[in-house]
Amino acid sequence: MVKGFVSELSEVLRDPFLSLLTLYLVLLLLDTFWDGKVNSALNLNYLLVFVIATGILSMLKRKDIKEPVKSEPVTKSDYIFIAAMSILGAFLVWYKIQNLGTIAYVVSFLAGLLIFLLSVVILEEDEDGSD
Repeated sequence: MVKGFVSELSEVLRDPFLSLLTLYLVLLLLDTFWDGKVNSALNLNYLLVFVIATGILSMLKRKDIKEPVKSEPVTKSDYIFIAAMSILGAFLVWYKIQNLGTIAYVVSFLAGLLIFLLSVVILEEDEDGSD
């Protein structure tokens, strides 16, 4: 009886966890740009507690069913999307450390390059691993 309840609870909380995590990350990003105005209106730490709690509960008794997944071939638009996200990531890093001077440009460029390279490696590994 308890196992069934925990399994059902885990299944029910999976989608709210993903939604709460996305909401938390978006609010944290907005708080970063607006210098704490989001956190002054809504304490993000309380939201983080709910994100962690739902995350833990959604992972309990998780059934790892490994079904073969057909992966789509990597397209040019995938690389364009990765490049755009890398540029955005580099800009976010630069925005947070722009007060450091010239080194901020170097660090943000390397962060963007790292985002791009890791994303491409993961994308191509996923394509090779599914065959």
